[in-house]
Amino acid sequence: MKNYLLILAAAFIVLTGCNKNNSKSESSTGQNTEQAVDKNLQTVEFKCDGMTCTGCEDAIKNKVKKLDGIKTVESDYKTKITKVTFASGIVSSADIENAIDKAGYHAEVYKPETEQKK
Repeated sequence: MKNYLLILAAAFIVLTGCNKNNSKSESSTGQNTEQAVDKNLQTVEFKCDGMTCTGCEDAIKNKVKKLDGIKTVESDYKTKITKVTFASGIVSSADIENAIDKAGYHAEVYKPETEQKK
């Protein structure tokens, strides 16, 4: 019986993720419009401190996708990098940084070492 309870508890943790985002639910104001999003597309990578699992990735993706002008969001907890493609005329990289911060993770624009030396 104890083994059964342990298996259930482990399955629950895996399925729900770490659920680091404890903030209250916010209403979604962002409805992406494909026509506007395709103009002035820009891709920026953000270093996101605090990601430890796929639940963290999902929390960041969900928060960023609520913004207008977001085309794609790819997040990887192993590298702690979130890559976002967005319409720069609709949303800014600062807006995306703020959304990631509101999700509970510290974000800053990522510049690989090769770019920093230029």
